[in-house]
Amino acid sequence: MEKARLNSEFVWVIDPLDGTTEFIRGLPYFTISIGLLHQNNPVFGLIHSPVENSFLYGSGGKNLYLNKTKINPNYKTIQNISDIKVCISESEFEDKSFHKFLSHISSKNISIIGSVAYKLSLIAQGKSHLMLSNRSKADWDIAGGAALFDNKSLSLLDKQWNKIKLNKKSFLSNGIIAGNHSAVEIYKKFFKD
Repeated sequence: MEKARLNSEFVWVIDPLDGTTEFIRGLPYFTISIGLLHQNNPVFGLIHSPVENSFLYGSGGKNLYLNKTKINPNYKTIQNISDIKVCISESEFEDKSFHKFLSHISSKNISIIGSVAYKLSLIAQGKSHLMLSNRSKADWDIAGGAALFDNKSLSLLDKQWNKIKLNKKSFLSNGIIAGNHSAVEIYKKFFKD
């Protein structure tokens, strides 16, 4: 089975419930995430939020639709750290991994959300600028949202600043830094200075 997956030209990656903890707790941040990979590159994604009754789908930011309406996200250039809108999971917010960075951002610009796919969909829509996670995430968490990303404007990296690759032997990425190029650069510079 693994050999077939690794050698297939097309691979569907489906997460029927991304944000399981949120679903169990009755929080609205869970999704159904579907991604199609072509030669291991995400080419189509769909993120469905049952609570919001919304479907975000498309490919590479060019043809992005929200409930049958084409949208054209604005990936504005971020100049200042204080202007970044960040989404982060509750557990990573509570373990304080990112508090040094987050202390420079207004609390109104920090969204605590569990589902990786939901966070990636916010970035794809231009509603959030940066998503951070030190924890490994699986392809099924990432693929649907990754396919929605406009690679000219958005980055999807692991915590060593490498582009995240999908459909490898291991399903796991080494953390996630995702977002608007300018916000990712501000985050990167913050830790280099």
